[in-house]
Amino acid sequence: MDNTGKGIMNWRTDLWVFVLVLVLIGCVCGACDNTQEDTAESYLSEGFDLYNNGEYRAAIERLTKAIELDPNMPLAYVDRASAYIALGDYNLAMADCNRAIELDLEQAAAYNNRGFILLLAGDYELAIEDCSRATEIDPGLVKAYLNRATAYMYQGEYDLAIADCGQVIDIDPDLVVAYTNRAYLHLSKAEYELAIADYTKAIELAPELEEAYRIRGSVYYAIKSYELAIRDYSKAIDLDPANVITYLKRGLAFKEQGKTTEALADFERVIAMSGDAELLDKATAEIEALSD
Repeated sequence: MDNTGKGIMNWRTDLWVFVLVLVLIGCVCGACDNTQEDTAESYLSEGFDLYNNGEYRAAIERLTKAIELDPNMPLAYVDRASAYIALGDYNLAMADCNRAIELDLEQAAAYNNRGFILLLAGDYELAIEDCSRATEIDPGLVKAYLNRATAYMYQGEYDLAIADCGQVIDIDPDLVVAYTNRAYLHLSKAEYELAIADYTKAIELAPELEEAYRIRGSVYYAIKSYELAIRDYSKAIDLDPANVITYLKRGLAFKEQGKTTEALADFERVIAMSGDAELLDKATAEIEALSD
């Protein structure tokens, strides 16, 4: 996510935001059968499918019916909590997570989802406790490690967060978000080469990931590798030609290389495309400086 505040060429203004993740359990028991009607299990299965289709209110309706028929079904509370979170109803989601845990102290997904809510509330210590409990119950629950890494990151515990991202990569080496999140953390420690390596791996796994090219370009710019920065900015522009800030960044890289014509062309594109006053002022100032 781009930040158009002061210090626009600082890589910290161009980081891809950490990704928080929920766990939706859905119907995992052999008793669930979509052909059955008016059973708690069938409503649970329907709710799971509706959630996956983005129909959160309908999912809540089905999951509520499942709970009415079987108030002691922890999976229904876990899944309804996920739907509530998707709608921003965090108090209701928290209540469902608490109920799921009351019914089943080994319900890893409930701890992870409650940890997610606590993260959003800024209660990082409790979020870490819940995500840690989730990983104790299910050591393969990558989403809990990612959320705990986020809590550590907000506390400034970058090494612990990096370790959690590494744990995720050990479990699932193809999970792109683990590399982009770890790259963010390496950048926070000014470990530029390690950040570049993680963004490079993310690009290998997801070649159309515009953010990774753009942010890696900013890292190259920070270490004065302007040719590589321009290459990445150009690829990012190919993938998302409407992102105005990338033209500004590439223009600055061209300027550092003494390529005035190319720099001016990018700054002029910013003026033609942007409605942001600060970006316009920045591009205008650069054009004036190059024209002197």
